[in-house]
Amino acid sequence: MTMTATELVKNIARKSHELDPCTRSNYSSFNVNHTELKLSVDFSKKKIDGVVKYDLTNKSTASATDEVVLDTRDLTIKSVKVNGAEVNSYELSLAVPIYGSALHIPLAVNDAKVNTTKKLDVEIEFETTEKCTAIQFIEGDTGPYVFSQCQAIHARSLFPCFDTPAVKSPYKFIGISSSKVTMSGLPQPDNGTTDKYVFSQPIPIPSYLVSITSGNLAKAAIGPRSDVYSEEPNLAACQWEFEKDMENYLQIAESLVFDYEWERFDSLVLPSSFPYGGMEIPNMTQLTPTLICGDRTQTKVMAHELAHSWSGNLVTNCSWEHFWLNEGWTVYLERRIVGAIAQREASASGKSAEEAENMVNK
Repeated sequence: MTMTATELVKNIARKSHELDPCTRSNYSSFNVNHTELKLSVDFSKKKIDGVVKYDLTNKSTASATDEVVLDTRDLTIKSVKVNGAEVNSYELSLAVPIYGSALHIPLAVNDAKVNTTKKLDVEIEFETTEKCTAIQFIEGDTGPYVFSQCQAIHARSLFPCFDTPAVKSPYKFIGISSSKVTMSGLPQPDNGTTDKYVFSQPIPIPSYLVSITSGNLAKAAIGPRSDVYSEEPNLAACQWEFEKDMENYLQIAESLVFDYEWERFDSLVLPSSFPYGGMEIPNMTQLTPTLICGDRTQTKVMAHELAHSWSGNLVTNCSWEHFWLNEGWTVYLERRIVGAIAQREASASGKSAEEAENMVNK
């Protein structure tokens, strides 16, 4: 029996969970107004120490929850504070394979319940362990190197968080490292001062888009609002590969959707152990070095990651059950971008509009 479209949607709705089943947090109880994340890279011990600060508001004043529950996995929790007061009674629940341990933070300090109807400032000091699945320490071409990959639910092994795409927050990122740092935001003026790098991300993003990379990185321009980063020996090849198409991709995407909202579209070509073709980190898209092939035939991956700036990063699936929303719309937009480029180049080479259209549709 063939389902109608309406029946198909109802069938999907019956099978979908009301809340994201991939998180152990109580994210539905809070609004996350702002997040500050400080990550300090220790190359010698291959770990990251960190502090995360959440500005939270309880969503329901009538039934305010008495605890904050965050996702963690294989993290060491050093201290917890709520509204500036030390909390010693936090608990890590028994670990569940893949999903990790829920961090339960009671909203009571010295037996006095915090006023949970107002904003809460939650601060957690932590460090990663050798079991962290979000980061990889390697020896790069020119020295020590670390990079992260948090999609889909690896962020919880990097820092305590509401590890679900249903929660978005503006961020301030602080990276401390002896080598250059990139993170998921726009670099601020005091970057590089005493090994401190600061980034601002005013557009709310989910935890899976949080990123840190540190190594001997250099950059080169590939457009008026785009740079490419890599280790120095590969920089010229990376620049050549993308400089022809980058701004064209941006302008075509803007004509198809609406203006690019993230200000800059920079990219980072990672070492060969990076496990994806690309990752749509806001302001610093991550790319596999296999794209640098010397003939610009693989630049459509850049178009795909750029398309995520609208479908995925701005409009996001609320649960990993609906991941197809992120990728389906992105593939559609990617093909529109690449098709428009091909049509423009065909027209420039003297082909008629009909011939150019046929080339795109092949």
